[in-house]
Amino acid sequence: MITNRLKLALEHLEPSDWERFEGLASAFLASEFDGLRTVASPSGDDGRDSQLFSALTEPNILLQYSVASDWTSKINRTIARINLTFPTAQVLIFISNQPIGAQADKIKRTVRENHGISLDVRDRSWFVERVHGSTRNERAAEELARVIVDPYLASAGISSYPPTDLSSPEAIAAVTFLGLQLQDDIREKGLTKLAFEALARSALATTDNEHRMSRQTIHAIVSKLLPGHSQEQIHGYVDAALKRLTKQAIRHWQKEDAFCLTHEEKRNLESFKTNAALSNRHCLYL
Repeated sequence: MITNRLKLALEHLEPSDWERFEGLASAFLASEFDGLRTVASPSGDDGRDSQLFSALTEPNILLQYSVASDWTSKINRTIARINLTFPTAQVLIFISNQPIGAQADKIKRTVRENHGISLDVRDRSWFVERVHGSTRNERAAEELARVIVDPYLASAGISSYPPTDLSSPEAIAAVTFLGLQLQDDIREKGLTKLAFEALARSALATTDNEHRMSRQTIHAIVSKLLPGHSQEQIHGYVDAALKRLTKQAIRHWQKEDAFCLTHEEKRNLESFKTNAALSNRHCLYL
């Protein structure tokens, strides 16, 4: 799941997120470059963000972190600056959140022929391919996803705040859980049961072991999503759904008659929403 969360995080980075991207890149580079020194600052860095430390000579391997969408212009400006400030530089490692790939072949050749500098471009796929197998990389990727992806997914209907009055995000949340329910539930089950299980889960979207929700509150939330229907009937369907879901997707504290989503269920929801967000973005480019 961290792979898709990292993809989405890198895709949604803004120019103001340059420091967060720098932290991610530094974590991924740490095992490769023991002598890495970060020097980036908003006021200027002489054309590089990091360099490999050398006690005897000027640094000849420089690194540039960039979240610029126009990565070609950024590279050209960086090379021009390096020619003035670090004339002995031999290698520029350009690290970007953009999907670049083979598009960089031409500028690599130009930089090498015109400036004598080897350009190593590490793009979005470089991060995605290296996130697994390293605890440091996984932690750095998850931290970036927490501050970039989670708020983005929340804007699609799942909020970190307790639900109040019926709102569009609540309706979207119900639909999201219905999609998750249809994807995961392979048992033969009527549409009514599926729908009320999805509604019950959506009402509990913000819950966990420390933040539980009473049965009465769940009744009220689902009832707001189904105006004009019999309250008694809705409560019956909700109670039946809660009973079926207990120990599978939700936990029930009988003494206080309160509920919350299980940790695994929250992870399933997170994965479902991340994949859906990536799919929606992909469709925009087709």
